[in-house]
Formats: sequence, C-alpha cells, structure tokens
Amino acid sequence: MTDTKTILPSQNTTSIGNYGEEIATDFLRENGYEIIDRNWRHGHLEVDIIARKGEMLHFVEVKTRGAGSWITPEEAFDATKNRNMLRAVNGYIGRYNIDCEVQVDLVAITTEENGGVQINLYPDVVNIHW
Repeated sequence: MTDTKTILPSQNTTSIGNYGEEIATDFLRENGYEIIDRNWRHGHLEVDIIARKGEMLHFVEVKTRGAGSWITPEEAFDATKNRNMLRAVNGYIGRYNIDCEVQVDLVAITTEENGGVQINLYPDVVNIHW
C-alpha cells in the first residue's frame, strides 16, 4: 500500500523519527487500524506502533529517511532490527498473554524535497508464525 501526502518535514534529524511515527500513525488510522500503543518498550527494545485491524495485532516498525539519504527506509530495516523486533514481539505476547494472530509490518517513509512524503506499508516482514 502506498500513499503520498504533502506535509512539510522537520529539518531536525533528531526529530525525523518522531515525525515519521506521527505520519505513520495517521496513515494507519486512515486505513482502518486502531492504535493500541506507541513506543512500547521491552528492556532496551522498542516497538514504534502496536495496532489492531480486524482480528490481527500489528507490530509496526517505522523507518523514515530524507530525500537524498544514502539508504532507503526499507534498507534501514536490517537483520539486526528484524531480530530485535521478533524479541520485542515475543516480550509483548508473553507479558499480555496475547492469543490472536500477530504480524510485524514496516511503514517506510521518505520525505521529498518539495515538502511531501512517500509512505509505503510492507505487511508481514518478519516470520513470526509458529
């Protein structure tokens, strides 16, 4: 799923992650997701957004990159992040005794020089089906 919006991005690199998470939260709500939690922590690990759509619980990683970045947001979701997401999801499932289908999704956001953003949703990016 892809969407394009025109919003002026923050120029402060330390806030681009928060900026991306705000955009992703709005995008998910607009597409029928109920936001359950944000920035949920399991030790040093963090899940950016936890959302529900239908009977599925979604653990959403948000990656945001500016126009001209050396790597895409998709490339920033690497093997280490994949492992850490799996650990955090298992921690959430254990803590709250979750008994429904779950999946990890990636929302990749690229800010454009004209002030817009490109939003891509990649569902089920981590194999957690047991």
